[in-house]
Amino acid sequence: MKYLFLISIFFIINAYSSNIDNKETAEKYFDKAKKSKNKLIAINLYKKSCELGLSTGCYNQYFLDKLNYKPLIKSCDLNFAQGCLETGIYYEKIKNKTKSMNYYKKGCKLNNAQSCYNSGVINYKNYNDKKAVIFFKKSCKLGDKSACNILKKI
Repeated sequence: MKYLFLISIFFIINAYSSNIDNKETAEKYFDKAKKSKNKLIAINLYKKSCELGLSTGCYNQYFLDKLNYKPLIKSCDLNFAQGCLETGIYYEKIKNKTKSMNYYKKGCKLNNAQSCYNSGVINYKNYNDKKAVIFFKKSCKLGDKSACNILKKI
């Protein structure tokens, strides 16, 4: 019975994904994935949209399949600021400060306030107050009230 179910899923996934051949189609499949109640189908559709360069497809693929962090990195590589923030958080959790800082910096360049804030915190913890202030100022400018409050105290 499980075998038949898996075969059915395979055919459904292939039917949905066989026609993805450009970004416009990728966006349509992305929309279908958002509406899908079947996690396996959604993951495959997001994966296909990611392969075609749709950053939000990569980002959503990661959040459905957290065992595979590569789509998250690709979402940042495709200049999706929130993907850079989440990739920075991922690397911070596994204690890779250099990579986390690099992804936070990129997210900050893409105007993600939380990435700027996190860059400021890391610099502040490493006694680099000048750099911390630069990141906190940008985060504040982007609307992060926590960064604005920290700037009042530094």
